[in-house]
Amino acid sequence: MALINEGQRSNVSLADARTHLSAATSGAISMADLGSYEHAANSASLNVYDIGSAYHTRQYYLHGNRVANANNASPVAVDAPIVMDYNHGRYKSSNTATPSNVALQQRNTSGGMDAGSNIALGNYVGMSDLPITTDQCGQTRGVKGGYSTGVSVYAPDAGGIVFTSAHNSSNAVISGKQMVPNMSNADTMGYSVTQTYHNNQWTRIGLNTVAAAGDRVVVVVISQGGTMYTFTGDPIYLRTAGNSSISGTTVETNYGPTKNETGTDSWAAVYSAVVGPGGGAAGVGVNPYHSSTQRYQFHTFVIKGPNNGITGVSTLKFTTPSSTTTSGTTSVAASSAMYNNKQYWNLSVSGSPFASNGMSSSISNSSASTTVAYDVRMQGQNQQNNTNGAWHTTITGGRAGIGQVSGGKYSQPGFIGYTPGHGTKACRQDTHWVMVQGWRG
Repeated sequence: MALINEGQRSNVSLADARTHLSAATSGAISMADLGSYEHAANSASLNVYDIGSAYHTRQYYLHGNRVANANNASPVAVDAPIVMDYNHGRYKSSNTATPSNVALQQRNTSGGMDAGSNIALGNYVGMSDLPITTDQCGQTRGVKGGYSTGVSVYAPDAGGIVFTSAHNSSNAVISGKQMVPNMSNADTMGYSVTQTYHNNQWTRIGLNTVAAAGDRVVVVVISQGGTMYTFTGDPIYLRTAGNSSISGTTVETNYGPTKNETGTDSWAAVYSAVVGPGGGAAGVGVNPYHSSTQRYQFHTFVIKGPNNGITGVSTLKFTTPSSTTTSGTTSVAASSAMYNNKQYWNLSVSGSPFASNGMSSSISNSSASTTVAYDVRMQGQNQQNNTNGAWHTTITGGRAGIGQVSGGKYSQPGFIGYTPGHGTKACRQDTHWVMVQGWRG
């Protein structure tokens, strides 16, 4: 189906929009609904918007207050279904082309569509509230170069996958109109799990997509024992499908490496790279830079652009396996980059690289019932298997909630009505939990 996942404009129909931008309780979606608000950043001359109510996953309404400028003491109520400004269409010209992020139609200051402009349905292909990519672009997971002996690459749902739209009870539906992901598995997701048992050699892993300019490749690394060294150069690198370098790419170390000596020793680190202006990244180079040969897990995600950032990383250690997924929320301070109403996302990885591993229960188990705080959870390795390595991952996105009107004046950014959450579930062996939090827009 073209509208949500494939990102191509061939054979896009209004039936696609009706199916994937569906109305729950308030009637059919109209073409006038298909617009986005631009949230001005601390400006006295442009509109500033406040989110007064929380978002459900894949719902696209706004309800809150709008003020004409930063000093206006008379905010005007806004209650209109919209697509938020962090959303972009994601167009590719062919099944193997590099995608580009396409801006959506914006509403003007009165809440209507901009005068004299037309809505292009084709701009809405490839749009999804999931923060990770869903356009495969003819690519596959696997080892694409470098060291390959003893390297295993998995789809992240080796033990199952569950999508959810149930969130904390304060997230009341207003418009009743929502975006449906139309996904039943992780085949098209820009997320892979790679396990190695070697050290100090580079392996290039396929991203399962071609990353667009501004996309961010995030690598969560978990290892056992020994000493995980700090890189003196870039800890990861990006390459095209033909193994060419990509100009303008920036690489960051967002966390660690740090050791946790609770239970069996393990290490964790988080690296990321923002794809340069030409796009085209199809693989990421990783290196288990270690004092000795140890078991490693690399969790590689592709976060959609065109702009995004990482605001924080949290870690914990679990030494007792879990039979259920526990839902929680952990917030970090909003940054100045979030004045515009960006999507706030969480990647929560419960990873265990050790042998004699697996999960103590199936993916369907959750202790959170109808108040889960994430969009999707995936489990690696099957219930009770005696495996090398295991993992449990939740991904949260789809609800904007940053921006504030306080006392009639634009104030510091804050989370309005909703704090994105995460799920944790420990594996059979000691589990290093790593949560990466960020924004995109």
